[in-house]
Amino acid sequence: MTLKRMIEMALQTIGVLGEDREASAGQISEALDFFNAMLGSWSIDGLLVPYVSRTSFTLPTKQVVTVGPSKDLSMSAVPASVSGITIYYNGDTFHPALTSIQDVEVSQAASGIVPDRYALAYDPGAVLVMFPCIPPSACTITVDALLPFANLRSLTADIELPSEYDRLCYLALSIELCPKYGKSVRSDVAALAADAYKSIRYKRATERVVPELQMPAGYPVAHRPLYNIVLDATS
Repeated sequence: MTLKRMIEMALQTIGVLGEDREASAGQISEALDFFNAMLGSWSIDGLLVPYVSRTSFTLPTKQVVTVGPSKDLSMSAVPASVSGITIYYNGDTFHPALTSIQDVEVSQAASGIVPDRYALAYDPGAVLVMFPCIPPSACTITVDALLPFANLRSLTADIELPSEYDRLCYLALSIELCPKYGKSVRSDVAALAADAYKSIRYKRATERVVPELQMPAGYPVAHRPLYNIVLDATS
């Protein structure tokens, strides 16, 4: 869903905009300000909302390519996730399959081969795209990613939200817009928005990767909320 459509649905929900009507430029601009403030409060609460990005680059002739600010494939922020890549070479289109890191680890990778698979690794400063070979020169790569919002004032109404955030965002925005238009918050909308917020928070919590902390053999097992404790049987 684009931000423009989300705004129109929010305005329709509170009875400001009729069905099949488009929001004016002024309504969109004001709603973006409200949405921006709402995202700020969510980020303080630990919930970051991404937007859909599809960007093309010249693919470096490297087995491991970094994605993020000032990286091999430079983006405005480190992607929250990469959902897919497409490679174009010599007039042909290739759709490499996502696989495990172990499946692409090659000590002496062959060069000049278009990869048929890739793996992903997420570092704090970049996403690593790893291939089992070194791509030929003159390849183009398109990366489908979810990027975190920085400031909506720098974005357009055509920016697209991931589908799982549609329900939460337009319902929550409709609640935010109620005072501006002199509307009362409907109880059913408030309940649905709260349920959508909890669902997204739960989904994000279950997707969080818990790092492993290697401990020497004989170390007593203890509960740590941020780590999986792994005992090293070889030490």
